This record gives sequence, C-alpha cells and structure tokens, in this order.
Amino acid sequence: MRRLLKKVDYKQIQTKKEGDKYYAKIGKGQEITLGATGKGFIADKIAQKLRANECNNVLVSLGGNIITLGTNGRGDPWFIGIQEPDLKRGRNFAAVPSKDESVVTSGDYEKFFIKDGKKYHHILNPKTGEPVPATLSSVTIINRNSGYADGLCTALFVMGWDGALKFLVEHPELKAVLIDEKLEHAAATDNLKGDLYVIEPLYQVGFIRKE
Repeated sequence: MRRLLKKVDYKQIQTKKEGDKYYAKIGKGQEITLGATGKGFIADKIAQKLRANECNNVLVSLGGNIITLGTNGRGDPWFIGIQEPDLKRGRNFAAVPSKDESVVTSGDYEKFFIKDGKKYHHILNPKTGEPVPATLSSVTIINRNSGYADGLCTALFVMGWDGALKFLVEHPELKAVLIDEKLEHAAATDNLKGDLYVIEPLYQVGFIRKE
C-alpha cells in the first residue's frame, strides 16, 4: 500500500490545450479515474446542449446527478428527492425545489460490502488508500455547476461529518444536505431553510449557520 500511495499526487498531472484538443500527462505508474467528477462534467455538457437547442424545461437524471432546466411545465420548480440511504431507490428522506441547476449526491449505501463487521465502500481517502471511515451516509450539493458539485460531494464525504460541517460553516454560499452514517441526524445549510421538505420525520434535522 505504501508503494502505491507514493504515486498519489495530483501535482504530477500536467494538462494543456492545443487548438480544440486537450492533452494530459501523468506521472510514472499513475492512472487517472474520473469517477468523482466525470458524471458532473457530462451533465454540464448535456445542459449546455439542451439550452443551445432551446429545450428550456427539462429534467435529466444521471443517477446521482440531476439536471433541472426551467420549470416542470406548470411554471413551478422541479422537486428533487434526496434518497433515504437504507431504503430502495425512490424512497426519499427529503425533497428540494430546483430550477436551472444540478442536485448531486454521493454516498456509501450502493457500492459497498461488509466483511468481519466492517463496511468497505468505494470512496477512498487519498492519504491512506482505504475507504473513508463511515461518519456520513450521503452528501448532497445543489449548484449550477454539476462538475463542481460532483467533486465537492466526494470531498465533503472524505472530510467526514465534523469536517464537512466545518467546511460548510466557512462557505455559507454553498447549498448542501448531510445525512450521518447512523441515519439519525441530518444537517442542511441555512440557505435551504424553507426549501427543504422533510419526508422522513425520524431524523433530527439541524441547519448549518455561521455563528
């Protein structure tokens, strides 16, 4: 593991653009995976193409990435559900209105296995190479830039419950919803007060605000 961790260094990645083409160079023995941001980047390109073709009222679902353009056809914002982590898809903890933005969720509740009582999921800590210790079950970010929201979801998940709360206090412009691993507590940024419609009342829901 130590040998592999030495290769984890984003500073070794070099990029450049020539004309309409992009090039990247990585360090010896390195590989790049776009799992944390690739879907968000694609979502932004889809939204751009839809707008260019005058598709103004659209809902696109790419799994954990939702794109909303315009309204739902009745002049109202789209209503986007936030998945209840321990239930089947379509069973939501809460919902938020959305217009001309993305609602992106990262979590450990779909890609994981349990061995000897320990949960192993797909979101890794780059410093240890191991799955992040489970203090969060899901992170949802609402932002006009889906690629940014996608990467931020993963970053906050790696920070854990306490680290994510601290980061969101320091960045009050962000819109986010956190659900803890024990499925007992949820926290939403203060700018979602009045817009977060809680469906599952068993959670203790608090709002994150700068003191």
